[in-house]
Amino acid sequence: MTKLSKPMIDLSYYHGLGLIIPFPSGVIYQNQADGLLCTHPQVEGVFVPLSVKSGVVELWALQQHFRGATVINQDSAEVVDSILRRYGHVYLKVNSTRLAESFEAWFHVVVDEAQRPELPLALPISGFGKCEGILTWPNSD
Repeated sequence: MTKLSKPMIDLSYYHGLGLIIPFPSGVIYQNQADGLLCTHPQVEGVFVPLSVKSGVVELWALQQHFRGATVINQDSAEVVDSILRRYGHVYLKVNSTRLAESFEAWFHVVVDEAQRPELPLALPISGFGKCEGILTWPNSD
């Protein structure tokens, strides 16, 4: 068995909506992404489970949109942004400059604490300011 240089947490078993903030934490996070292509992107950082509306409608909307889709482009970025706004995640916006590095279930976003909503979907972090992150959810394949 090969010893990893840093500990890793596989989010393939997490069934919610989450945010990974790249950060020198010493822990690598990975998820199964990219629909049927099943890539396993990974990044060192910190993981934040995100509150979702009752019935996890935003998670369902993301999975339905990307079911079978593998092409990530500006249209898919607009769909993700629309879903995030519609369900109160106004502090997240797709990072259009990093679309080439995004996949289904692994979207590069900009996190803006200043846009933090009031409860129930308050962003449960502070001190990061405006930073980059990765929005992740269970693979839609």
